[in-house]
Amino acid sequence: MVLGNFVIILQHVYTIGIHINSIMKHIIPVLLVIISYNSKAQSKIVVKKNYTITYPAAWNVAASSTNAACSIEAPSDGAGDAFVENINLTSSPIKGYTAATYAAFSKGYLPKKIKNFTVLEEKAITTNGTPGYYMVFKGLQGKDKLQWKQYYYIHNNTIYILTLTAEQAKYANYITQVQPSLQSFTIK
Repeated sequence: MVLGNFVIILQHVYTIGIHINSIMKHIIPVLLVIISYNSKAQSKIVVKKNYTITYPAAWNVAASSTNAACSIEAPSDGAGDAFVENINLTSSPIKGYTAATYAAFSKGYLPKKIKNFTVLEEKAITTNGTPGYYMVFKGLQGKDKLQWKQYYYIHNNTIYILTLTAEQAKYANYITQVQPSLQSFTIK
C-alpha cells in the first residue's frame, strides 16, 4: 500500500514537472522581454553618422559633441565631487596602424601627459564585429588620481578611441555601471 501511494505521488510530481516545464517555456521569454525593456529604459543612445553607443540614463551628452568627438558625463557624486567621470569618444583619419600598434604608440605617448602612468591591463578584443584593443591604466593628471579604460578601433582608415575616465577610488563602481555602454559601441 505504501509503495502504491509512493508511485502515485511520483506520477503527480512528474505530471506537475511537465506542467511547470511547459509554463516556464512561456514565462521565460516574457521575463526576458521585460528585463530587456527595463534595461533600455535605464539607458539612452547616441546615434551619429559613423557610430552608436548607449549610456546610462542619468548621464548627459555634452552639448559640444559632434560626429568626430562625443563626451558623456556622469552626474555629480555630491557636493565635494570636483571631478566629473566621463566617457569620451574621439575619432580621426589614420593610416598605417592597427588597433594594437596604435595602443603601443599610446603607451609611449601617454606617460608624457600622465604622471606615474601605469598599465594595469591590456588585451586584443572584438566588439560588435570590429577588432580592437583596450588598455586599463592609471596615473596622475594634475592633482587628480585617475584610472582609464581606453578602447582603440580602426575602421575605414579612421581611429576611434573610446575612453572611460574615473577617479581611481571610484573606478570599480563606474566600470560596473558603464561596461555595457562601452560594449555597446558600434561602428557603422
